[in-house]
Amino acid sequence: MKALLTDMGVKVETPVRVMMDASAGLGVINRRGAGRIRHIHTPALWLQRARQDGLVVTGKVEGTENVADLGTKFLDAQLIGKFLTKCDFVKLRGRSDIALKASVDTLDTFDNTVNSLGPESHDDNRIA
Repeated sequence: MKALLTDMGVKVETPVRVMMDASAGLGVINRRGAGRIRHIHTPALWLQRARQDGLVVTGKVEGTENVADLGTKFLDAQLIGKFLTKCDFVKLRGRSDIALKASVDTLDTFDNTVNSLGPESHDDNRIA
């Protein structure tokens, strides 16, 4: 992680914080070796070494506060807004000058292509 941040031009002098909501994951990181875990690829235990060397600090975060869930789980609009705010995303109005635009010709071509595929290939209740 530190190498990735360094490649992006971010100088990291403090340990990287890894926060997770899985107690089992923290248990794996905080122990030494595989322990009683079955079927683990031992090179995957590199995080234990990074923690031991002080390069990574681990901690627990509540599931309702874990912004990593933003791209991995179904969330309601309120929680999505909360996580986006936590990540310093800002809502902007308007349309970017470089946004893609569909022309009428493009839409007609798409419609003809879909229709040529046959009725079982698309939903008849689609929005026109």
